[in-house]
Amino acid sequence: MTSSLQCRSNTVTVAKTAPYLGASKYLMLAVLSSSIGVYASEVFNGIPLEIAPPFLHEKLAMQLHDVITPQHTQIIAQAMARIAATVNEAHSASLQERSAWRQNTPAQNFPLRNALFASGVDRHAGIAVKQIHHWKISPHHIQFDVDYYLPSRVGHAPEIYRDRYALTLTESNVGAGKGIGKSTGKSTGTGFVSGWHFSGHPQDTPIGKVTCQFVNALWVCPITP
Repeated sequence: MTSSLQCRSNTVTVAKTAPYLGASKYLMLAVLSSSIGVYASEVFNGIPLEIAPPFLHEKLAMQLHDVITPQHTQIIAQAMARIAATVNEAHSASLQERSAWRQNTPAQNFPLRNALFASGVDRHAGIAVKQIHHWKISPHHIQFDVDYYLPSRVGHAPEIYRDRYALTLTESNVGAGKGIGKSTGKSTGTGFVSGWHFSGHPQDTPIGKVTCQFVNALWVCPITP
């Protein structure tokens, strides 16, 4: 399987064989985004994915190698902006909740756990998103895990902090009782904005700290069922 990347504002095309965003591409995009304000288009399973600010780091962290079908890829494409915004807020060092994007949406009714504070890491040291993975996808619901790098000493096994999140597609024809709409960003009859929104944590508590193992010259972090 191949996919292509186009970075516009000075167009760059890169071909790759791995069916996910690899480390070399991540590094290239990080450099380009800081220098020229990159806009990237990643084609995966025949579906174009817009990878651009805001929340570029979170979008690049989405591991798509286990998203098998074009239908699932299309769902991720529609929800990508909300997934990235959710993860960004979930590890923010700000003491004041940054939830403006959740106002007037169903997401405002669900508390979002802060992984930075819950992990016990000094907020001045911070944590970084390692990967967004372990997808469970249906037309109206997305569930995923997020791994955050914890500060570690050189020579010690890296530790990650993991939590699980869910997004739900809200109705766009509220009152008419007719199905679920696409991510339109339009106001519904309830006063909410329709589209994909954070709908809570599937588990009452975070998965928590996970120790990675050194396997075949790579640090591998076990999947949580």
